[in-house]
Amino acid sequence: MRFAKILLIPVLVIVSLLVVMVTLVIGTGTGRVWLAQTGLSLAAAGFEGQLQWQGIRSPDLNHWQLDSLTLAKPGTARSQATGIDVRWQPLLLFSGRIVLDELKLKTLTIGTYPGTTGPSNGSGTPVSAMPVSV
Repeated sequence: MRFAKILLIPVLVIVSLLVVMVTLVIGTGTGRVWLAQTGLSLAAAGFEGQLQWQGIRSPDLNHWQLDSLTLAKPGTARSQATGIDVRWQPLLLFSGRIVLDELKLKTLTIGTYPGTTGPSNGSGTPVSAMPVSV
């Protein structure tokens, strides 16, 4: 019985600290931005090419904003989105789904590096001129 009391106090302290840390990370804009930057850094490490971002903000748990996001692979397509505004349902991550309620982009540019031709229609003729802005 005494051993259980001795073990219970450190377990309660550790659980309390974990709750406080999770609350600070998820419950504050600064914590959410840190979490997003950490996640993007991990994604960039596993990406064969460059993944760059600027100006991450999270006013609410379900609202994210980025000034720009760029994906580039050497010798292939380079894409960039600016003015990104996303509203989503984060609690649905627990069910294994990502649900976006709203996605707004100021610009979306999909292009190629110099020396590449882009997609073709099978005859070697490019389907569209690159870059394409949407």
